[in-house]
Amino acid sequence: MTEKIYTKKKLGMYVLIGVLAAYVLAFFGVIIGAALSDYAFIGGFFVFVSIMIFIFGWFPLLGLKVLKPQEALVLTLFGNYKGTLRGRNEAGAER
Repeated sequence: MTEKIYTKKKLGMYVLIGVLAAYVLAFFGVIIGAALSDYAFIGGFFVFVSIMIFIFGWFPLLGLKVLKPQEALVLTLFGNYKGTLRGRNEAGAER
């Protein structure tokens, strides 16, 4: 098996910001849903969707990992090797 080294920059910061934004929107969704409680379906829909975001919103965060200098991470999917992520060394150059 050959080693696949991924050196391309990943988009983890965008995922983190997106999940945090979803949590903020879910918080306001619960408030809006409670305010619209006179309209049972719409208010209940806002509350239901917001609670689902609170329950399952942490799932995308499971894949985030910070690589320190001189550190590597092996990527697997269902037990099959997919590649390796390598951190930068102290000089900032790729290993």
